[in-house]
Amino acid sequence: MSNNLEVNIFGRTLNIKSQEENIEYLKELADFVDKSMNDIAQYYGEDKPRDIIAILACLNIADNLKLEIANSKAGSDTLQALKESIANRSRELIRLIDAVE
Repeated sequence: MSNNLEVNIFGRTLNIKSQEENIEYLKELADFVDKSMNDIAQYYGEDKPRDIIAILACLNIADNLKLEIANSKAGSDTLQALKESIANRSRELIRLIDAVE
């Protein structure tokens, strides 16, 4: 059964369709992204456009991910599988957001 999950990220409310078992995980992800964007806005200034804040937050999250992978000595096959997994999940989340709006 799918549910609508309402999350707030950087002052914007989004409704995401989700399976019941994914709700808590999606809340954690939304909180993480919200905190990342707020940290970036605090550092660079809250007067920056929302899309710039979002791009900088994405770059910061990607940097942390790459450092974590490098520190754990993951092989290139693992990195590629992770990239594909992230891309697939991102497409699915975008589809779910679009389905609600």
